[in-house]
Amino acid sequence: AETWGRTPGSLAAAAVPQLVRRLADPDPNVRKAAQKPFQELRGTGAIGDMGLAVAPVVPDLDKQLCDEDWLQREAAARAAGGLGCVAAPLLPRLLAAVADSS
Repeated sequence: AETWGRTPGSLAAAAVPQLVRRLADPDPNVRKAAQKPFQELRGTGAIGDMGLAVAPVVPDLDKQLCDEDWLQREAAARAAGGLGCVAAPLLPRLLAAVADSS
């Protein structure tokens, strides 16, 4: 059912890309603050199709995985890990990062 022209999950789905970007923040406090709402939205099913909601952020995470700052790369890898199969396009970059000894 619609309320004021919006479906119930539309607001939740709109928040997901911003939450994922926060999950990839190098500041652990920002990541921690984003984790609970993201998990709650994911767990309740309010998001709908997770792939559609998260897809716009995958290219951003891909870029962050190449960042010079290791904290940024680690945060992006952790965020990608929380996305499940939606993060499949990031696997080559993640595997290369694991193999990198620097």
